[in-house]
Amino acid sequence: MSFVEYLGRVRIRKGQELLQLSDKDLHLIAQETGFANDYYFSRKFKQIVGVPPTVYRKQPKRIAVLMPHATACLLAWGIVPVFGVVGLWMEPWLTAHYRERLDCSGFRQGEWYSDKTVQWLAANPPDLIMVYREEYTESLWEIAPVFTITEECSDWREELLVLAAAVGRREQAERWLLLFDERALAVKNKLAVQRARGETFLIVKIVSGKCYVYGNMTSMGGCLIYDVLGLQPPPAVQRNMIEKGLLNIHVPLDDLPDYSADHIFLFHYHSHWPAAECEVLGSSVWRSLPAVKNGRVYESDPNVFYAYDPLAVEKQLDWLEEMVQSHFG
Repeated sequence: MSFVEYLGRVRIRKGQELLQLSDKDLHLIAQETGFANDYYFSRKFKQIVGVPPTVYRKQPKRIAVLMPHATACLLAWGIVPVFGVVGLWMEPWLTAHYRERLDCSGFRQGEWYSDKTVQWLAANPPDLIMVYREEYTESLWEIAPVFTITEECSDWREELLVLAAAVGRREQAERWLLLFDERALAVKNKLAVQRARGETFLIVKIVSGKCYVYGNMTSMGGCLIYDVLGLQPPPAVQRNMIEKGLLNIHVPLDDLPDYSADHIFLFHYHSHWPAAECEVLGSSVWRSLPAVKNGRVYESDPNVFYAYDPLAVEKQLDWLEEMVQSHFG
């Protein structure tokens, strides 16, 4: 196509993005996309998109999601994307949950960003593509408007609200957060004695005989355990991870006592290799940890705790509430 044609399409693509992701009026959108007035913007928009901008803004959007967290969030708000990436750790229970509650007949479960994904999107152009990494946006913008969010946002609530606002569900997300906080406060109050005593809690994930320790970010329940419930991490976790904004770190077995805590939340990805299974849990180092000797190790499903979408966080809180009732009365 000619340069003028290409420029016109880029301007309309930006107009599509603004119509979906903002409440700006047509006159302002026309200005921001380089049109003299909203009349010329509307005429060109209909010529390229097929409907006037006022109709486009109101009609249901076909959304493609190239990030598992956002796919899970949309499903939690009753929005079924036409294309969505679901992480292998989430697929068995998450898709089963929503297929019982939503019409998922039009949902295509796809791969992360790949040639195959781009080819499918090009053949079935959605109205909006949601993605984390900005380096992907150039090729995707040739297909549809792209909404990009920073990966591994340190504030999971802020990220949730940003995603919700992008798909017109901010009020629903805000209501969910209020109800969730009420439930979380009840669990937090039941742990008041442990918090008052200054008892520490460590999050450990074991994969193929290796230990990973987690901080207060968005995986293995870190944001829920440390931030929402206010449980105290060991000093080494606070110093080496939380203050540095790290999601996790690999801790050699011999260094694990440096992260010793009164309680351990354990997430064990069981290996097919028996030697790897025994390397950590069967070691003298592991057995010497105070939490292990005192029977204060609490193991749960690592697949549920991997994510931090509304459904996953609710399930995490369910488990923590049961754990508190079982172990702390």
